[in-house]
Amino acid sequence: MVESQLKVLILVDKPLPAQRATGIGVVAYNQALALSRIGTKTHYICRGAEDGVQAQGPYLTIRTLRHFSMSNFRATLRELKEFDPEVVHVHSSSGFPSVLLSRVSRRRVFVHSHGVERFRLSRPSILRDFSFRLANRIISVSRSEKQLLSRTYGIAQDKIVVVYNGVDTNLFRPTFLKPTSFAEFGISESALKVLTVGTLYRVKGQAIFIECLPKILERFPNLVYICVGSAHEPGYADSLLRRAKSLGVEGSVKLIGSVPHSKVAELINSVDLCVQPSLREGFGNAILEELACGKPVVASSVGIAQEEIQHHQSGILVSPGDIAGLTDSVIEVLQSPELARTLAANARGSVLYRFTWEKSAENLQRVYTGALSRKNLDYQQKVNPVTATPVAGVTKSQAPEDLVQTISTPETSPESSSIDIPTKKQESYSICMLCYNNGNTVRASIESLHPLSNYFQTEIVVVDNLSRDGSRGILADLVKEGKVTEVVERKCSRGKGRQLALENSHGEYVLCHLDCDDVFDSDAIRELIILYHKRYQGLVMMTKRPHSWLHSNITIAPREVLDSIGGWRDLNWIEDWDLWERADEIGKYAYHPYPEPNPPHSQIRVLVGERQSRLKSKVTSRYGKYRDSYRIGKPPFLGERHVTILQRLIAALARIMVKIENSKLLPVSNPYFGDVPLPPNRD
Repeated sequence: MVESQLKVLILVDKPLPAQRATGIGVVAYNQALALSRIGTKTHYICRGAEDGVQAQGPYLTIRTLRHFSMSNFRATLRELKEFDPEVVHVHSSSGFPSVLLSRVSRRRVFVHSHGVERFRLSRPSILRDFSFRLANRIISVSRSEKQLLSRTYGIAQDKIVVVYNGVDTNLFRPTFLKPTSFAEFGISESALKVLTVGTLYRVKGQAIFIECLPKILERFPNLVYICVGSAHEPGYADSLLRRAKSLGVEGSVKLIGSVPHSKVAELINSVDLCVQPSLREGFGNAILEELACGKPVVASSVGIAQEEIQHHQSGILVSPGDIAGLTDSVIEVLQSPELARTLAANARGSVLYRFTWEKSAENLQRVYTGALSRKNLDYQQKVNPVTATPVAGVTKSQAPEDLVQTISTPETSPESSSIDIPTKKQESYSICMLCYNNGNTVRASIESLHPLSNYFQTEIVVVDNLSRDGSRGILADLVKEGKVTEVVERKCSRGKGRQLALENSHGEYVLCHLDCDDVFDSDAIRELIILYHKRYQGLVMMTKRPHSWLHSNITIAPREVLDSIGGWRDLNWIEDWDLWERADEIGKYAYHPYPEPNPPHSQIRVLVGERQSRLKSKVTSRYGKYRDSYRIGKPPFLGERHVTILQRLIAALARIMVKIENSKLLPVSNPYFGDVPLPPNRD
C-alpha cells in the first residue's frame, strides 16, 4: 500500500453498521474503510450512542456524536484545525453546517446523493438543496439518478459525477454450509422461500409483491415471502399484514425486522429466490449483495438493477409496479430450475469487477484528486506525483524508429503470442467520445468499438453537443442496449466535451479522440492497446497517420496522468495539441505513427464542408483555430507555408476578440511543440 498525502473528512448522520445497519451508513463507512486501506488518511464523523473517538488502523479515525445535527459544526471546526483535510465529503443533509463551514474555509466539498426526492418546503429538503448549490462536486450513485438529480434540482450535469457503491464480496458470497434455520421466525425448513431485503417503506415495493402472492401460491402453495428490514413509515408494516390477510395469504408473509449485516448474508444464501420490487431506488445495495451471493434475482428496472442486470442472463428485470409482470417472472424462475441455475451462475461474476469497495474507493480518490488538480495543479503533483521516467529509448516528443512497429492482426503478428493481453481483471478502459450532429454515423461508430469488450473491460461515455439531427435518440437507444455506458448532453467546446467525458468515466486508462463521425477497426485498436502496454506504458501516447491532415488521431493514456496535467482545457480547435504539449512538459508524451494498410479509423467521417458552404467553413474554422492559438500563446501560423491576406485579417480579428473577451488562458511552455511534420497548406 502506498501512502497518499491526501486527507479526507467524511460526515454521515448514521450509526456505524456494527451498531445498526442502514443503507447510507453501510456505504459511507465501507467507502471510508476502503479509502484508508489504499493509504488515504481518513477521518469519519458519524452518529453514535456516546461522544467518542476511536482509531481503526493507522489511516482511519472515527468520531461518534450523540447529537449529530447539533454537534457536527463544532466537530468539523475541530477537524479543520487539527486534521486540516483537503476534502470534506458529506453524506447527510443534516451536515449542512459542515458544508457551509468547509466552503468558507476553502476546502473542496463533495455532497453525496444516495437518492433523489422531490423538493418540498421542509427543513431536510431545503438544506439538501443548499448543500448541492455549495458543493464543488455532487456524487451520484448511478447514471439514472444523476439524470434525475440534474432535472429535479436544476444542477448542471458536469457538476455531478457517478461513483458506484460497492459490496463486501468476502461477506456476501455463495456458501455451501448448512443453511440458516428459519425456525426462529416460524418458517418451515421445507418451505419455498422468497426474500426481499430493504427498509419497510412504500417505495421499496413490498406491497406490490404481496399483490402477486395469490396467483403465485396457486402454483407453489408452500411458498413463504420473507421481508428483512426495519420499519421506516409508521403503520406501513401493519398495512402490509392487513392487506395480506384480506387476500388470504397472511400465513405466507413473514416480516422479520432488522437483522445484523452478517446475518443478512446468511439469510440470502438460505433462500430460493430474491425479489426487489422497488418503485424507486437511488442505487439498491441489496441487489448487489444478492447477486454477490450467487442468487437468482427478480428486480424492478430501477437504480443499479437497470444498469447492471442483463435480462435473463444475470437476473430478471420487470417494470416498476407491474404486478402481472412480476408475478409471471417469479413463476418463470421457480418453475425452471435450469433458468435459476443460469441466473445464479452469472450473478456473482456481474459484480466482482466493478462493485468492490476497493474499486469504489479508487474511483472516489480519483474524483477527489481530479477536483483538486483543477483547483491547484501543483497540489496534484504532490498527491500523485508523476515522475518523468521515460521508456527506454523514448524521447520527450517522439518515439525513435526502432520502437515503431507495424500494427498487425493477431493472425499475422510475430509478437502477438508473447504479448500479455490485458484482461478484465487487469485494466479497465474508458472510451471517451464526442457527438456533434453525427446521426448518420453514430450507431455504426459505437457498434464498431463494441467488440473490444470481448477482450477488455470497457465503457463508452459520449458527450453530445445537443445534436438536432436525431443523434440523441440513437444514443438513448444505445444506452438501453448496453452499448453506451453514459451520455452527457451539453453545449460546449470540444475541449470541454472531452473533459466532461473524462470526469464521467471510471476506467484506469482512457482512449480518446475516437469520435462519433468515424467508424473503427476494433482489431486494429485492440492491437494498438497491446502495443501501448508493451512500449508506452504510463505515457500519453498519440498515434495518427504521418503527414495526414485528417483529424484521425487516437490518444491512449493513464487517467492519473491526464488528471495530473489538468485534463483538457476549454478550447475548440487545438485542444488535443494543448493536452499533448502539457504531457510533453512533464516527460509523459510519446508519438507513434500507425501504418496506412491497417488504420484504426475507417474514415467515413462527414466533413464540415459537406454541411456548410466551403467559404463559410474556411472562415469559421480559421477564426476558431487562430482565436484558440492566441488564447494559449501558440503562434497562429505555425506550419503554414503560405499565409494569405484573408488569413491575416481573420487572425487579426481573432486577436482583437481575445483581448475584448479577456479569454486568455495560462500559456503553454513550448508554443513550438510538434508531434509530426505539419501538413501542407490546404487552401
